[in-house]
Amino acid sequence: MRELRTIFWLGFTGVVFITGCSRQETAHKSVSLMLGGREIKATIEVPAGAYPDIDPATILAKGGTMDGPIAICPDGGAASVRFGPHQIRVEEERLVLDGEESAKMAAAVRRVELWLSDTKLTVRADGATILATNVQR
Repeated sequence: MRELRTIFWLGFTGVVFITGCSRQETAHKSVSLMLGGREIKATIEVPAGAYPDIDPATILAKGGTMDGPIAICPDGGAASVRFGPHQIRVEEERLVLDGEESAKMAAAVRRVELWLSDTKLTVRADGATILATNVQR
């Protein structure tokens, strides 16, 4: 009986160890920018390595900030958020995703939040969802 318990316990701990080691790491990064009285915050939570880190030279030269694979910088009267091959422009009254208008918002909006979780992009303007879509990696 003691041998059976030992064999069971060794098998169980082996399964727990193997399962724990197979979990994928997640990158959780966030950047923000104040522009004309509007706060723009972008957060990504994606598998580690899903997007390469952005070269800081171009972002910092434009007065922006970055954190690994995500960056935000002023772009004329708009804010430009970049992650991987994607660019989101947060303009005064609209949102432009990869060169195409994707949503409208009031000029009075004071807080815009972009959230990318794996491949799902959600954008909120003053707490109201104005865009929910999937993006390619």
